[in-house]
Amino acid sequence: MQGYSGLRAQDLQEAKDQLLVETSDMLHVPLFTAEALLRNHGTVTDVMSDMLSVVITEVRLHICADFLYHSDVI
Repeated sequence: MQGYSGLRAQDLQEAKDQLLVETSDMLHVPLFTAEALLRNHGTVTDVMSDMLSVVITEVRLHICADFLYHSDVI
């Protein structure tokens, strides 16, 4: 019967490093920023979802501000 060896610490570190590099490349941010984002948000999907929510909110605010600026509502 063969025993279960699991992941080696080196394999885990390599997987973490690869995830950081991929996240950094995908988001066009420095490695330390990618690490902080993943630490605070969990997964790349969570980071992207949170960033998309911020962008959508900013776009909505700009549209509203533009509308108010160009209208006689004020």
